[in-house]
Amino acid sequence: MTTIKDVAREAGVSIGTVSATLNGTKYVSDKLQKRVHEAVKKVGYTPSVAAQSLKKGSAKIIGLILPDITNQFFAVLARAVEKAATSHEYTVLLGNSDQDQKKEADFLRLLKNHRVAGLILAPSSSGEEYGRNLADTVATPVVLVDRKTEGVVWDSVVSSNKDGARRAVMHLIECGHSRIAGIFGISYVSTVRDRLEGYKEVIRAAGYTVSPELIATGCNDPEKVRLAAQAMLNLRERPTAFFASNNQVLQGVMLAVRNHGLNCPRDISITGFDGMGWADLMDPPMTTVEQAASEMGAEAVRLLIHRLQGNSGPPQHIVLPTQFLVRKSSVPPLDSIYKW
Repeated sequence: MTTIKDVAREAGVSIGTVSATLNGTKYVSDKLQKRVHEAVKKVGYTPSVAAQSLKKGSAKIIGLILPDITNQFFAVLARAVEKAATSHEYTVLLGNSDQDQKKEADFLRLLKNHRVAGLILAPSSSGEEYGRNLADTVATPVVLVDRKTEGVVWDSVVSSNKDGARRAVMHLIECGHSRIAGIFGISYVSTVRDRLEGYKEVIRAAGYTVSPELIATGCNDPEKVRLAAQAMLNLRERPTAFFASNNQVLQGVMLAVRNHGLNCPRDISITGFDGMGWADLMDPPMTTVEQAASEMGAEAVRLLIHRLQGNSGPPQHIVLPTQFLVRKSSVPPLDSIYKW
C-alpha cells in the first residue's frame, strides 16, 4: 500500500511538505507543489479522506440520506444531487435509511466521523420530538428534501404533494367515480400526510363521505399494499378506482387488481404518484402525478452550497409544482358508460 512517505521520497521533499500540499494547511511554493503532485500520480497515492478531514475540520463531502434508493424517484433525485455536488467539487456519501430511525441515526454518526461539510436529508419522520432530536444531533448545515419535519429551522425543497393528490382524485371524480380507494405509506411522513389530506379534501368537497374502509395507511412495501388493495376489492361494494400515492403503492395495487381478475381501466381505474417517465410504458399507460425529482436534487444542493459559503438568514422553503398527466388508466366507471 502506497503511503505519504513514498510520495515524499519520490518528490525529494519532507513528509510535512507533502501533507501541507495535499491539505492546504500552509504555504508551499508552486515548484514544490508540482513535484508533489507529480509524485502522487507516479506512485499512485490516494489521500485519506478521514485524515484530510481531521486536518481541515471538514471534508469536501456532502452526506445524502434517502429512505429507499430502490424507489426510482429517489434514485433520480440522488443522481441529480451527485451531479450538482460534483460541479462544486464535492463528493456525495449516500446512505439508505430504509425508513428506519435507528439506521438513519447510525448513518448520521458515520457522516459525523467523516466530518462532512453538510447534509441533504429526506427525514424518516415529521414529528416535532424527532425533529428536535435531529437538530441536537447534526451540527452541519442541513437541507431537507422531499419531506419536512417539525422542530427544525432548516432549508427544504419539497413537491406540492397536497395539490398533486387533489388533482389526481378530482380527475377520478370528474370521470364519474364516487368510491375511490386511497392507499398510502407511513402516516408519520409529511408527504404521506399531505397526500392523504389532499385525497380527503377532494372527496369531501365533492359531497361524498370519506370511508375508512377505502383508506389504507402504513403500506410501505408492495406486499402490504397488495393485501390492503385485495381487502378493498373483496368488499361487497368494491371501489371503482384507486389513488396510489407512490411508486411502491402503484405496484401493489396493480398486482392486486390483476390477481383479482380485473382489467384496468375497463373494470377499475387507477391513478398514481411518482410516475417518473415509465408510466407511458405500462399497459395501460398510467395516469400519474409527476414530480420534478432532478430539479429537487439540484435545488437542494444549491441551498446547501449557499449555506456552506457562509450565507445566513431565515430558512428557504421551496415548493416545486407537480405535473398531472392523464393517460389511459383512468376512465368513467362501467355503470356510467352503460348509462350513456
